[in-house]
Amino acid sequence: MNDRFGHGAGDEVLRTVADRIRTGSPAAASVVRVGGDEFAVLLGDCDLTAAAAVARSIAAAVAEPMSIHGSLRVVTVTIGVARTPRSRAHDGLAVADTCMYQAKVRARGGVLTEDQLDERRGGRHDVVQQLHQLQDQRDALAVRAITDELTGLPNRRAFDGALLRVHAEAEREGRPYAVVYLDLDRFHDLNRDRGDAAGDDALRTCAQALTGACRTAADVVYRKGGEELVALLPGTGRTEARVVAERMRLAVIAAGVPYRDDPASPVVTVSGGYICFEPDLPRSADAVVAAANRAMVLAKEQGRNRIVEG
Repeated sequence: MNDRFGHGAGDEVLRTVADRIRTGSPAAASVVRVGGDEFAVLLGDCDLTAAAAVARSIAAAVAEPMSIHGSLRVVTVTIGVARTPRSRAHDGLAVADTCMYQAKVRARGGVLTEDQLDERRGGRHDVVQQLHQLQDQRDALAVRAITDELTGLPNRRAFDGALLRVHAEAEREGRPYAVVYLDLDRFHDLNRDRGDAAGDDALRTCAQALTGACRTAADVVYRKGGEELVALLPGTGRTEARVVAERMRLAVIAAGVPYRDDPASPVVTVSGGYICFEPDLPRSADAVVAAANRAMVLAKEQGRNRIVEG
């Protein structure tokens, strides 16, 4: 929540969750915030079955849709339930904590009571380690889904998502952005004369050259498909977009990738088209990319190895 919507929205979510925990709890229960996004509910004379029913009531109350950043979203809680021995109150809290972390490993948003605890999983440390491993695996899969395996650049799916985000921010904040559409020249000739493996190496080298021509981490080059690449330049006007696009063209030439296995071979070049989205001339994100693509095609028709404005 904090990463996506900001800490103000995260604080509002915490307040709403706290209110709903109180709503789902008996009037005599004590609801405390343990820290961060963790809460504890202390019940009076209550057996495990009754406590589990309270936990499910709390989970249902929290899971009601809430308005976050202008749209309805669902927030869930994962709950561990344990009895607290009178002489060792902290032991009961520790067991409930372990139940909660095991519940997260099984399925977030669930309730786990101490009689369902899998002792073979060990204590909280082991459960946390398992949770982190699962999260790392999930994150790795998410990264793979938006990464081009050959070049290491973000792929078309990543570009589509980033474009929509940058376009929305540009419309909301009234600032420009630019798209540079690039296509390596006569790349099929290289594959034919030097083989597909050399073509793959050439793509990787050119991708690195284009990334190196970026100004900051905000400028990102994506592999759209085949030998087509596209750069997204947030907060960039027409003049600066032209400078960056030209720098990218020169960077590919400087990479010195030969078309043929011959010392006298010319090196790979790139043709590009760029377009700047300007708030006072509104158009859709798809229209911006299409205009950059048309400019790239025009650069090809005009003789290749050049940059054309869309």
